[in-house]
Amino acid sequence: MRIAPVLAASSIILTLVLPNMSGCARWHKLRPDGLSTPASDTLPIRGEAITTDRRIAVDVENLNGSVTVLVSDRYDAAHVFARASWRGKYSKDEWEEVKNEDWVVAEHVVEEGHSILRVLSQAGPDVDPPVRVDIRILLPACDGVFIRNAGGLVKVVGAGGAHTIESGFDFGPGGSIEVKTSRDITDPINLRTSDGWVDLVLDGGSAGTIDLQTDQGKVFFSSKFGRTTDVKADTMHWTGVWNASSNPITLRTLSGDARVRVVDNPEKYSVGLRHSMYP
Repeated sequence: MRIAPVLAASSIILTLVLPNMSGCARWHKLRPDGLSTPASDTLPIRGEAITTDRRIAVDVENLNGSVTVLVSDRYDAAHVFARASWRGKYSKDEWEEVKNEDWVVAEHVVEEGHSILRVLSQAGPDVDPPVRVDIRILLPACDGVFIRNAGGLVKVVGAGGAHTIESGFDFGPGGSIEVKTSRDITDPINLRTSDGWVDLVLDGGSAGTIDLQTDQGKVFFSSKFGRTTDVKADTMHWTGVWNASSNPITLRTLSGDARVRVVDNPEKYSVGLRHSMYP
């Protein structure tokens, strides 16, 4: 029996009400891992088209899988892809019975002037069968990210505005978080995971009051640009004010490293070989 999660209200936009999207976004030619080519399927986006002249916030919930958001002016429109998989328990025949379920829905809405792309997966640790979903979103522009996730990596590249990403905790096992952007960030950033590393890579035009903390791991801040003051540091907790700005930049992990780097071309910066996407 499927259990549909409730989409959380975003901290980067006004409180949102999830519209009734039942039956509106059925996957076609779904290719689950282990049966066929491990390819992703295009997911239809309900609502008004998202074009290069529209700034948009992304609101995603996926409680068993991974989320990737890539923002670039190379894209002329928004695209959402999803791939389902499962681990061992179900046979091919059993999967055939459920593979066309509405596991993921996507909709573009405009509410009180806010343009929002919502992507909601019904996969989760309490869902039967135990399907995981990997979501990939491509956008021409993005001014805000809110993601609630469990069970996999979250990666966001090229977005602007506030970032709120939470992985694991009460929703299941966490995953690592990687955020890189060349946009100047002067908005709040809050990246939290119960399991995994957290990496944030910014450019020199950004600023904030930084708080890095881990229960098991190391913390690290490095900047080639600007001025850092009021630094207090030990192995597992680092705070400081970078470029005299008060917007909070908070990284928190219960198990892993928390690192902020300020570099040239942050979107091309490699954070190095890390944990598997599937912890």
